[in-house]
Amino acid sequence: MKNTFAINIIPGNDAERLAVLERYRLLDTPEEKIFDNITVLAAATFRVPVALISLVGAETVFFKSAYGAGNVRCADRGESLCALAILRPDVLIYENTLEAPEIAGSIPVQHGVRFYAGAPLKTGDGYLIGTVCVAGFQPRQFGDDDRQVLEALSRVVMEQIELRLSAMTDAEIQARLLEQKNDFISVASHELKTPLTSLTATLQLMERLQGDARPEAIKKLLGQANRSLLKINSLVSDLLDVKRMGTGDLPLNLSIFPIGRLIEECCGHVRQQGDYHLLLEGDTELRVIADEQRIDQVMVNLVNNAIKYAPKSYDIHIRVTRETGMARIAVTDSGPGIPPQNLPRIFERYYRSGNHNVSGLGLGLYIISEIVRLHGGETGVESELGKGSTFWFTLPLAEQTSLSTPERLG
Repeated sequence: MKNTFAINIIPGNDAERLAVLERYRLLDTPEEKIFDNITVLAAATFRVPVALISLVGAETVFFKSAYGAGNVRCADRGESLCALAILRPDVLIYENTLEAPEIAGSIPVQHGVRFYAGAPLKTGDGYLIGTVCVAGFQPRQFGDDDRQVLEALSRVVMEQIELRLSAMTDAEIQARLLEQKNDFISVASHELKTPLTSLTATLQLMERLQGDARPEAIKKLLGQANRSLLKINSLVSDLLDVKRMGTGDLPLNLSIFPIGRLIEECCGHVRQQGDYHLLLEGDTELRVIADEQRIDQVMVNLVNNAIKYAPKSYDIHIRVTRETGMARIAVTDSGPGIPPQNLPRIFERYYRSGNHNVSGLGLGLYIISEIVRLHGGETGVESELGKGSTFWFTLPLAEQTSLSTPERLG
């Protein structure tokens, strides 16, 4: 970049300043009426032929609005007086450019500019990203009242820039939510269609075979139909739970019970299958205050999750420990682990990993986290690629150790 001024025009914080400018997404954007109205107002107020709203980039100065400058939309940074106006927070004023040696040999002065005043556009965090400036071809005086008006215009422009960014951000959020909703509808339709198709095919086959099928075949078909119904019921239950959570209508039926007993009794489907071993460890006599049915749902989801994503991890360790008034329950597998970039989003609603071979709505872990949150507990995950994953949650402890059976609360 060629600098036609006799001073350094790059501020010490230019890298950070440029990063801040980038976030507003204004460079090389089309003209906008609100900014054009401000430059028209500035030119009329100060009775000058030229008024600009400029943004000082790394190599060029982009004019978001340029009154009296024809079709010019940008200039080299080293040739624009606006590059000097961002070097300090107050208004830069040249009442007669020929009397300022640092700019007397510059391109603007060579092209006849004799007067210039620029008020920097200051962001909320103090960075100067551009200017509101006025210029003329005759020297003129520019008093304190003029300076205050120009500063006020620069504040108005900055407010409009912030509003513009806010509107863009809100629109992007809405677009992202709509995209997520559409994606979810697509996934939900597919997930529901699969067991429905299987159930329909099974019932049709049973209808054709009625009276002729062997008992063993009927038993097998009934098993298939039952599994399809259970899958549909699970999906619908998840959808209903999410709806209740969204409206705050998920009541808890609290009682006091030993967490170890619940863990021993849950996941009967896994124990009956016999392929996987649930290994309970730690302080299993800890008593918690919780909704047994909902915590059973949490445990089943976590164990199913371990089987789904780590199918070759046949030993699933469940460990109970005490942590400052809370019971911590951790479910650990020795599967492939979770990529680090996925961990921050793992409990988000509708979030699904990149493993397209695994079915689901992306609601299981979200439902777990919401159930635990309603109990006053926390959820978390620890994982390392190739070394498995540990999903954990906490529940409030009940210190009434004399109770030997569940006690309904409320």
